[in-house]
Amino acid sequence: MLHFLESVILLLLMGCMLHLMKERKDWTFGLKTDRLDGSQGLETTVGRLGIHDIVDRSGQTSRMQGSAFYDIKHRTIQWQGKPVPISFGLPERYPLLDHHYLPLLLTSAFLILRMVELGQPALFGMLMLYVIVMNGLKADHMALADCIFVILLSFHIQASSHPYLGVIGYLASSILIRIVIQVTRRAEWHQWLRRIAALGILLLIGMNILLASKINGAYNWVTIGGVQFQPSEIVKILYLFILVVPAGHHLGERGEQILILSMTLIGFLYAYLIRDIGLLVQLGALFMVAVLVQNHALLLSITLILLALLVLKLLPQLSAEVAERLSGWLGGSLLSSLTAGGSFLDASNYGYQSVHAIVAFFVNGGLFGNPKLDILQNITASHSDLVVAWLGQMNGFILMMEVLGLEVLLLFHVLQKFKEERRQNQVFSLLGCLGIMVAVCLNVGGTFSIIPLTGVVNPALSNGISASISYGAMFGLAAYSDLVITT
Repeated sequence: MLHFLESVILLLLMGCMLHLMKERKDWTFGLKTDRLDGSQGLETTVGRLGIHDIVDRSGQTSRMQGSAFYDIKHRTIQWQGKPVPISFGLPERYPLLDHHYLPLLLTSAFLILRMVELGQPALFGMLMLYVIVMNGLKADHMALADCIFVILLSFHIQASSHPYLGVIGYLASSILIRIVIQVTRRAEWHQWLRRIAALGILLLIGMNILLASKINGAYNWVTIGGVQFQPSEIVKILYLFILVVPAGHHLGERGEQILILSMTLIGFLYAYLIRDIGLLVQLGALFMVAVLVQNHALLLSITLILLALLVLKLLPQLSAEVAERLSGWLGGSLLSSLTAGGSFLDASNYGYQSVHAIVAFFVNGGLFGNPKLDILQNITASHSDLVVAWLGQMNGFILMMEVLGLEVLLLFHVLQKFKEERRQNQVFSLLGCLGIMVAVCLNVGGTFSIIPLTGVVNPALSNGISASISYGAMFGLAAYSDLVITT
């Protein structure tokens, strides 16, 4: 009964989010120079006009604004008068704030049902407090990304062997990354952040290569003082900092090309040395999208993309384990590989995990879950690599499909914000969301043998402390470019 109610609430939440995103398409953001005399016209709704805007709870926004125009004869921008404060309110078509609180109310109701089902009132209390605070910090009171984040974490609590460490890691990383981005908004500080990130990547790579032990064909685990973690998870978020070019700079500058290309090649070489295909694919995807959204030189974009594709072409040559995995995935033909046929042809070896995952998710779990029979209990990494199948078995096919739908909805939400304003915050948000979605695709595809890849966790769902740091930060970035109240 609880799973049925949870499914209904998630369906209502997704419908509400889609409706709000549709309304958001009619909003206007920022200042627009649309006057024929060259002066700057003031047009806005709830969009932020700059880093010094003040948005109060009544919806009023104030800003010091002067009058500027372009002098055609002298080819200069002339400034007239002194800056004066201009106040303006939201247009009449702006939806009621009560309407925007509906995602928060539905998310809270869902978390309460999950708490009744799983217990852990302290953890769910933390999630409730987090989403309420984040919703209050938004000028438009639409913390959609944070609502999706805490819903996913409610399933992490169910799958994790250390739920307290996992939830605290995710929430702390999400908050910390926003503070770091806020503090380093100035271009010179952001440049220092990138240099520190580059140094951190080199140190982590050195530690990984020197101390790592081989596990499942990869050398990406390091044990220090009895604590086992993956340096590659931290490398992802540091690499993301390097990819975002500071304000006032562009990717065509020689210094930017040297920094980004050198750290990209080092990252690719690192993934090759530790035999981590998932890391290689994620770094390649981040690299290509960062180049496309930040650079206007078509030739340079094509060159960099071809370089990334060339590296991805070398995937089958990484190791014997990769070659064996590809052979098992292909089965008798390419068609059989795309339908998981290779797994069933070799169900006792290559397809052992995939076949069990398919049966658990599509058969044993049913529509609303079957927690009494766990056919994945003796399968390695059932709570990390195969977490979607395990959660589908516990909670049912409908609920897990809605969870995957929320992850897709997060991508559309971030893309909509990026389309509205292509600022540095939106680039961070887009790359953070991309890192999440690539991991989701690799995890789900590997679980059901759609792609010949395993070993990638599902962000905010899978068991794992290292992943909570990197993907918690990426969720924080994905939500950061929402409208924030500043003073």
